[in-house]
Amino acid sequence: MSNSSPTPELWNAVDRAFEDWLAPADDALNHATAAATKAGLPEIAVAAAQGRFLQVFTRSIGARRILEVGTLAGYSAIWLARALPAGGRLVTLELDPARAEIARGNLAHAGLSDQVDVIVGPAVSSLDAMIARGEAPFDLIFIDADKENCPRYLERAVELSHPGTLIIVDNVVRRGRVIEPDTGDAGVDGVRAMMAMIARHPRLEAAGLQTVGAKGYDGLLIARVTAAQPPAAPAIARIYETILYGSDLDAAAAFYSDVVGLPVTVRMGDRGVAFRLDAQSVLIVFDPAKTVPQHETVPSHGTTGEGHIAFSVDDLGAWRAHLDRLGVPIEREVDWSLGGKSIYVRDPARNSVEFVQGRVWNL
Repeated sequence: MSNSSPTPELWNAVDRAFEDWLAPADDALNHATAAATKAGLPEIAVAAAQGRFLQVFTRSIGARRILEVGTLAGYSAIWLARALPAGGRLVTLELDPARAEIARGNLAHAGLSDQVDVIVGPAVSSLDAMIARGEAPFDLIFIDADKENCPRYLERAVELSHPGTLIIVDNVVRRGRVIEPDTGDAGVDGVRAMMAMIARHPRLEAAGLQTVGAKGYDGLLIARVTAAQPPAAPAIARIYETILYGSDLDAAAAFYSDVVGLPVTVRMGDRGVAFRLDAQSVLIVFDPAKTVPQHETVPSHGTTGEGHIAFSVDDLGAWRAHLDRLGVPIEREVDWSLGGKSIYVRDPARNSVEFVQGRVWNL
């Protein structure tokens, strides 16, 4: 058989060779396959080569807690559970009670019952219940269930993750139809909606991989969950009265980037760090031990003497809510006689940081 013109027959032959070399079947796997066939279950479990991939992948990241959405007869659960270290746990979700019982029997035959929980019911409901009771996050999540609900599964999978969790979704290519809009196929549309969600998700970085083999032409998606990003800061109209000091420039950079929403413009060695709002508004935090600006004087209404900055904003309520979400305490609020309002917080160097709305004086 020539390898110059790949055919399904060749794909299958290569898969069988990989299975013989790398993923030989054993009694437990054969038992699970036979039980599924006897029960008339659809032949939609992962192939042996894919099961071995999941096992190696799980071990390579040191996963101790695994979540599987879609148990079927427990074939993939056997591969995953065997990758767990002592004390590890696999939770697998199955809609159909009869299939769940078959899976439990297969897992028992494999000697894995003590490591695996089979939960019966609609997966979305089971996931919501896990989130509600504060289930500990999982290290690896394998989604291999109905594709129309992929967006809902993915959304909840992220909720049950920690930074570094890997999410694997099987059967995402749909024999190539994933690139076709408006197919009318709920499975294809569900995968496309999930892909669009991932593309704009702030906590997911992902890759897709096409596959061929014993299960035909399809593919999988692997997504890594990243750390949650701080909420975007509300808009700032202008910076004025910039007199800030602090020796911990990294803390200053984090505060004014993450809390205030100003990107770092330049780091001046160990002397200071600058941020820019626009061409006219530049914020510089100086290290007084290295550089003392000669023209600066602390405003009389600064409350500590270390330094002060005021931001002109259009929506003080939005800033109040933003600071509250981030846990930044508001030290005081002022209603100015000229109609404006201000709220004050502290940066890491104890500089006074003011957000002011309205015409307090001539800005």
